[in-house]
Amino acid sequence: MIHALWAVPLALLAFSWFIFTRYYRAQLRRDTEAARRLEEGRRALAEQASGLNIFVDLLADLQEFITERAGANSKAEVYRRVLDAACLIMKCPAGSVMITSKDGEELEVICSKGLPQELVDSIKLKRGQGVAGRAIETGKMIVVDDIETDARFVGRKDVEAHLKSLVCVPLKVKEKIAGVINVDAPEAHHAFGERDLRLLQVYAGLAALSMENLDMFNNLQIFYQEMVQTLAETLDYKQFDARNQPATDHLRTRRLARAVSEALRLPESIVKYVEYASLMHGIGKMGIGEAILRKPGKLTPEEYEQIKRHPEIAQQMISKVTFLSPVVPMILYHQERWDGSGYPAGLKGEEIPLGSRIVAVINAFDAMVSERPYRKALDENEAVAELKKGAGTQFDPKVVEAFIGVIERGRAAH
Repeated sequence: MIHALWAVPLALLAFSWFIFTRYYRAQLRRDTEAARRLEEGRRALAEQASGLNIFVDLLADLQEFITERAGANSKAEVYRRVLDAACLIMKCPAGSVMITSKDGEELEVICSKGLPQELVDSIKLKRGQGVAGRAIETGKMIVVDDIETDARFVGRKDVEAHLKSLVCVPLKVKEKIAGVINVDAPEAHHAFGERDLRLLQVYAGLAALSMENLDMFNNLQIFYQEMVQTLAETLDYKQFDARNQPATDHLRTRRLARAVSEALRLPESIVKYVEYASLMHGIGKMGIGEAILRKPGKLTPEEYEQIKRHPEIAQQMISKVTFLSPVVPMILYHQERWDGSGYPAGLKGEEIPLGSRIVAVINAFDAMVSERPYRKALDENEAVAELKKGAGTQFDPKVVEAFIGVIERGRAAH
């Protein structure tokens, strides 16, 4: 009887425990699954955040590079950086950048990575031909999952041997297409993620805009250089007299200014202004009376004081030209001396702008190797010896050392 009385509660207890354990296990499975999904979500978000951070860093790097290194010789480096960034975004080891011809009808590879050179050299496409030609024609991104089954690659065993999948995205600004970026994968049906494809499109658009701005910048720089060259030639004509030869070798002067600046590791943004200063340092003499400039004999102290005004006259002349504002101090102080005995301000040592110190050495060298009616020209060895004598008194020793290195490397090259 007692056992019968306990049987019902025990059965209820066992049933309750069974229900509870099943519920607990189910809940535990749900919690475990939720935790797994949360962890996957966290990892996905972390991966996306990392990808976006990389993307932002790549954009910042491109912008900084174009801003600091913009110049006629830097475009190939820009293409290289754009390609490296595209491959990083898509997590692929190979790719190329192709640009259009002036008429927009042909495409050629301008840079590549991870591809055999013979394959790169063989790629010549016309508008509408192949994947890149089609991307140029439509202005849209093209994804090829399997090159072996794509009709556009029939007969191109050389391509199939090295590439299996690819993405081709136009370098497009509004309706103008400058070329394409190709990103190549070594396996068929490569998992090109939708997010990565969108990032690649955005990056390609911004890269195309940056390169267009670089073209405009370079064209503007060419205009500026030609204008400065014209001013320098006008100055030569003004000073064509018994005291000066009519034609300074402007090309040599510019090359020396650039080479010395680069030897001293100046950034490109400064080098170009040192070039300008080397051409224009004497422009203030246009404000000096012709009788003084054309005087064949020795100047009087009063006349020499007039000549000494030319850096300040130059400052007044060019300070109103916005794009030449960095040149103003270089020209104003190019007659200062390392020991502080120069003019117009008596600056000493590193108080003198580095651009001025470079121009001072180049100007002195040009003067020494130029023929004058009142003295013969020195040869290069004699002029270099004079620069060495003046190092530490008239000239910055480091600039003299860099200048002599440029001269010696030039001799070795010939």
